[in-house]
Amino acid sequence: FNRSHSAAYGLLTYQTAYLKRYYPVEFFAALLTCDKDDTDAVVKFIAEARSDGIAVLRPDVNESDTDFTVSATPGGSPPPPATGSSERGAGSSLSPARSVSTVDEHGAARKVIRFGLGAVKGVGEGAVEVIKQARGQGGPLLSLFDFCRRVDGRKVNRKVIEALVKAGAFDGIAQQNGVTRARVFGAIGLASERAAEAQRERESGQTNLLALFGGGGKDSTPALNEDKYPAFDEWMPKELLAYEKESLGFYISGHPLDRYVSEIRRFTNATAANCTEKGERAEVILAGVVAVYQERPMKNGTGKYAFFTLEDQSGQIEYMVGSKKVEEYRELLSKDEPLLVTGTVDTPFGEGETARERLRFLDAKPLARIRAEKSSLLDIKLNADLVSEAQLRALEKMLRLHPGGCRAQLRMEIPKRSESILPLGDDYKIAASDDLLARIEQIFGDRVAVLR
Repeated sequence: FNRSHSAAYGLLTYQTAYLKRYYPVEFFAALLTCDKDDTDAVVKFIAEARSDGIAVLRPDVNESDTDFTVSATPGGSPPPPATGSSERGAGSSLSPARSVSTVDEHGAARKVIRFGLGAVKGVGEGAVEVIKQARGQGGPLLSLFDFCRRVDGRKVNRKVIEALVKAGAFDGIAQQNGVTRARVFGAIGLASERAAEAQRERESGQTNLLALFGGGGKDSTPALNEDKYPAFDEWMPKELLAYEKESLGFYISGHPLDRYVSEIRRFTNATAANCTEKGERAEVILAGVVAVYQERPMKNGTGKYAFFTLEDQSGQIEYMVGSKKVEEYRELLSKDEPLLVTGTVDTPFGEGETARERLRFLDAKPLARIRAEKSSLLDIKLNADLVSEAQLRALEKMLRLHPGGCRAQLRMEIPKRSESILPLGDDYKIAASDDLLARIEQIFGDRVAVLR
């Protein structure tokens, strides 16, 4: 190997090692920015950063730049509570399993990495510059309606705003306004129309009647200034994550596997990042979601074989499905749901620098079905000081709507004082399901219900 190359690579190794050791947040922010167009690399670096205790926060219209940046203060906030919840709603139920503290042991703010607005699909640099200019001239954007009034709608159109909302870039504003991400999304049409009307009035030089009689300046009519968000059903966790994947190319506030931590710990023996390290022909069991599924015809014309990419929190890995298994597993592998997948380590596909590692598919089962089959108890932990009678009535109704063979119990806690376990009778036996857990969390907040 050329010695001059060795010296150069050696120096670069020392420099990057120094940066990663003493400036880890800045190092990962730069790394993510350099590879922002490579989804696999971004997923891998985010997972590594979080494993090192570095918080990677969603994009935010008031705080994000174009690329990944370092912030000295946490800023922003988790998705706002769903209507009627006593603590956090379904929107925030996704983050705890993957969240990293944004304060140190002394309570001071840690440095965090903030997603860039340019990482959102369909949001070009021109749109980002317009957003930055608006907040630079008039201060923080206060609401969706304020955003639409102050940002040039010709460069930031409705599709751009929809992508930003789906990516969570309005979550901080949503919390300040006491609404959910879904309600912000539902108000986009109304906010855009009001902003367009105000823009037309400004351009035509017209003045409304209130302005003529001293009742305010332009845009001061109730129709234009009344920032009301229409009622809109909150997105279920699965929908929220799907929208994030659509707008970013990956999940940021959580992952579909976050709800299956105990099952993953019990039934898997590898991750997408390390499965090929077990050696050729080794049998590996992974949990993940199918990101890409493709079928191709056999050369002899007798059938089809398939490839699919399985994604977990550590990254992605490709599987090859033989023709004999395509028909049996096509429907399951085409669904967007968490799976437990068994396979064997195959020889790398391709040659040279283009070669990529893959697994040979053996079997797949839905994680939801595995958990339902293995679960015998639904444990619901509630704060007795916060729970209301209306919430308990809603819980009773929800349990009766999901009858099954799994027992249920309430764990009523008075913080720092006592805890009482109340087994529920046979009338409240339930069918273990993701839908039930998600709806309970919509009532009480995240992580209050656990299947055992």
